[in-house]
Amino acid sequence: MVVHHKIAPHFEFKSRELERIRPLCDRILQQFDKLPALRLLCYFDDEIPDWMLRVHGEFQIAHTPIIGGGTWPPYVKKYFFDLHGERAYDNLIYVPTSNYLHGEVSFVIILAHALQHFVQWGFSRKIYKANSILFNKLRLFEPTTNAKPWDIPFNREAMIVAKKVAIAVCGEKAVAEFVEAQIADGRNSKNTSKEQQWLCFREITISTSYDSCKETDRLVQKYKQQLLALKSGIDFSKPKWWI
Repeated sequence: MVVHHKIAPHFEFKSRELERIRPLCDRILQQFDKLPALRLLCYFDDEIPDWMLRVHGEFQIAHTPIIGGGTWPPYVKKYFFDLHGERAYDNLIYVPTSNYLHGEVSFVIILAHALQHFVQWGFSRKIYKANSILFNKLRLFEPTTNAKPWDIPFNREAMIVAKKVAIAVCGEKAVAEFVEAQIADGRNSKNTSKEQQWLCFREITISTSYDSCKETDRLVQKYKQQLLALKSGIDFSKPKWWI
């Protein structure tokens, strides 16, 4: 069982120049009242290796458990284990260099989003795993679906939290201006997905409650037969499969 008290995440910065964002990281963390009692490594990179671009494409941030969480640069992996070969961390948030890393509002949004995924993974593991399956398999389950990545409940909840944290840290005006700039950039570059994503973010009301379990279960019931056919380790046949 995960105990509800804070264990401070550990921040590693690849370069001294990146150390400047440490105070901002601390301000973001202050907005999270409860973090899982798990060891979190946050690594901030001043590059993104070419092989990672080839494997993953461009991305701004990633959250993953250390075990089974994929392949990472050697200078990141060296922190995964202590001098005795024991696992030093449970989860990783990896932030490669990008425009999002170097802007205050954008950085707050992406780090708060990833921290909320860490919260979800720590406190609601089966719900998180169900969302991950839906995120990766939804188009196989329903090829004609119009659902977007931000429609998956764990992403929608993370967006709500990210907007709330960004407003608390940066102010409502700065966040609104940033979001409008992203919408305009998506529109001008004919990047429909980007435009739609930030339009969705703009419409989020941070005071609105969001029941991630309820919304996830709604999708689980819709795609129950497909989910039951997978070897996921979750018994989706149970009424309260998330317990």
